[in-house]
Amino acid sequence: MGKTIFFLSITVLFFLSVNCNKNKLIPDDEIPQWLKERIAEDEAVIDTAPKLMTNYGAWIRYKFEEDYYFEYDNALSSACCYMLNFEGEYYNYFDESFETYQDDKCCKKYVWKAPKY
Repeated sequence: MGKTIFFLSITVLFFLSVNCNKNKLIPDDEIPQWLKERIAEDEAVIDTAPKLMTNYGAWIRYKFEEDYYFEYDNALSSACCYMLNFEGEYYNYFDESFETYQDDKCCKKYVWKAPKY
């Protein structure tokens, strides 16, 4: 009896955690058009070649100094993450505020997650 309750509890917690992760995605109307296009390209790659690194990536949105920035994260890639502003322009890594960005960015929200992220 005790094992049954334990396994039932674990199963319920698993399904709740899966649903919570899905709810962390931002609404579609908050995603800029350029990013929607990039995500569509990534999904097309995943559909045709599911073993490529694209299958392990995610787009994440952060807030910094009242603006939104988007970062692509892929644990299999040795490249440093890159950040883009809402207009799709790359953030200047050599700007003096780069460290400030890294230290002060907040409000992490997932935009899109690949199936194996």
